[in-house]
Amino acid sequence: MELVFPRKDAITFEVVMNEESMDHIMVAVARKKADKVMQKEERDLQKFSSILASAPARKKLVADELVVVAESKEVAGDMISDVVLDQPFAHMEVSGMMKPHLDIEVPSTVHQKPVPTTHPLLTCHSKSRPDSFGETPAGGREAAMAAAVVRYGIVGVGMMGREHLHNLAHLAGELQREQSVRVRVTCLADPHPESLLLGLRLAAELGLPAPQTFSGHRELLNSGLCDAVVVSSPNMTHCEILMDILGFTRPHHVLVEKPLCTTVQDCKKVIEAAKQRPDILVQVGLEYRYMPPVAKLIDIVKSGTLGHVRMVAIREHRFPFLVKVNNWNRFNCNSGGTLVEKCCHFFDLLRLFADANPVRVMASGAIDVNHKDEVYDGKVPDIIDNAYVIVEFDNGCRGMLDLCMFAEGSKNEQEISVVGDIGKGEAFVPESIVRVGKRAGGRDGVETVNADDDRIKYQGLHHGSSYLEHLNFLSAIRDQGACSPTINLDDGLLSVAIGVAGQLSIEKGRFVTIDEVL
Repeated sequence: MELVFPRKDAITFEVVMNEESMDHIMVAVARKKADKVMQKEERDLQKFSSILASAPARKKLVADELVVVAESKEVAGDMISDVVLDQPFAHMEVSGMMKPHLDIEVPSTVHQKPVPTTHPLLTCHSKSRPDSFGETPAGGREAAMAAAVVRYGIVGVGMMGREHLHNLAHLAGELQREQSVRVRVTCLADPHPESLLLGLRLAAELGLPAPQTFSGHRELLNSGLCDAVVVSSPNMTHCEILMDILGFTRPHHVLVEKPLCTTVQDCKKVIEAAKQRPDILVQVGLEYRYMPPVAKLIDIVKSGTLGHVRMVAIREHRFPFLVKVNNWNRFNCNSGGTLVEKCCHFFDLLRLFADANPVRVMASGAIDVNHKDEVYDGKVPDIIDNAYVIVEFDNGCRGMLDLCMFAEGSKNEQEISVVGDIGKGEAFVPESIVRVGKRAGGRDGVETVNADDDRIKYQGLHHGSSYLEHLNFLSAIRDQGACSPTINLDDGLLSVAIGVAGQLSIEKGRFVTIDEVL
C-alpha cells in the first residue's frame, strides 16, 4: 500500500505490510501545517518522532525531516494507536533527496479502524504485492529496502528449539548481507517458564530483538506475529500442535521436528488435515539428509556410479539419550520408542538410498546398559539402547541399521555403506569424508573425498544439516507453493512406520509387515 502526498506539502511514505495487517490498519501521516499550528501540536507528535529517532544504529535516519509529519495525533488517532506506535520498526530510512520508506509489521490481533480510501488527506493506491513472505520485487535500492520478511515462531524452546534459534539467527545474518529476504524470530511458546527464559537469554546473546513469549502454541497462533512455525516440542505433543496449526484460519507454514508423530495413526491424521490446506507448507525435520557427507553420497548414488543399489547399511554408535524437560524421552509412550524417536532419521535414509518403499521389518533390541538405574515417579525407563534392524524393500534391496547408544568411544557417530552391482560408497560423520570404489578397481581404486558445503554458516549440533534444512524450508516458502518441501509428510509417515514396525518386531520376535502398521 502506498500513501502518496504532494511533495510540496508533505513527506511521502511507502508502507509495506502483510495482507492481514493491511486489512486492519494503515498508518496515517497528515499534511505539514503552518509553524504556529505545529508548535501547538508538537507535544502530540513527540512520541511519534521519538520512536523514529530511536531506530537501530545500523539504519540511516534523518529525524528532523520527520518532525513535519502530521496534522495532529488527534486527527491520526482514528487510524493509528499507541499500540501500533509501540511496535518495533523493521526498517526505517529517510534521505533528503529520495522518497522515505517505512516498513512496519503489526500483529493481526491489533484491530484498528481502517483508513477510508476517500480520506481527504490520503490518496491510497492498492498495489499487487506479495505477502510478507513473498518474492522480493526487483529494482535496485528500493527493492532491497522492500525485501520480504519471513517471521518465525518457535513452539518448544528446549534443546532443539534453541538449536533452531541459533540457526535462524545465523541465517538472518547471512541473508541480511545478501539483502534478499529477511528472517526474524518474533515469538516463542513453551509451557515451561525456564525454557522460555533460556530462549530469551539466547536471543539476547545472539543480538536478536527480544521475541514475544507465550505459554502455549494457541496463544502464539492467535498473536498474528509469525508466518512460519517451527515445532520442536516433545514428540507426544506434535499431533495436537500440528492439527491446531492446520486448522487455524490464517496459514502458518510448518517445520516440524522428527518424528512427525509418535504413532502411524496420528501421522495419517495430520496428513489428511494437511490435504485440506494447500496454502500451508509442512516440512519434516529429517535433516540428516543434508549432512554434507550424506548429501554427497546421495548424489553419488543418484548419478548411477554404484549401479543398481542392492544393500544399504547404517551404523550409529553414539552416546546415550540426553536429559530433556521432565525426562519425557525416557518412556516409549512419550517418544514413540527409540526406533521411532531416534532412528526415523536412518529409516528415511534407507528409503532414500534404496529408492523404494519398505515391505517388512525384522528387529532385535533391548535396554542393556543405559537408564537401568533411573526412576521417575516410580517408573523405570523402557527405551531400548541398542538394536539391529533389517528392512526389506519392494525393489529387492535390503537395508540394515546397527544402533548402539553406549558407544561413546567411536571415531565416527554415523557410518553409512551403500553397495550396488558396480561399486560401493561410504559416508562418515563427523569425519565428513566419502569413499567411493568400483568392483573393477578393487581396493586400490577406492577414492576418498572431503565433503563440505560452503553454504553452511553454523555447524550446530548436527554438523550444519539444520542450517541447510532451514535454507530449504525458506526456499519452499519463498516459492509460494511452486515446489513442495524437500522432506514431506509422506516421508515423515514412512520413517515412523518403519520404526513402529521395528518396535513391534522386538516385542513379538518376528518379521512385521509394513501393511500391519499402516
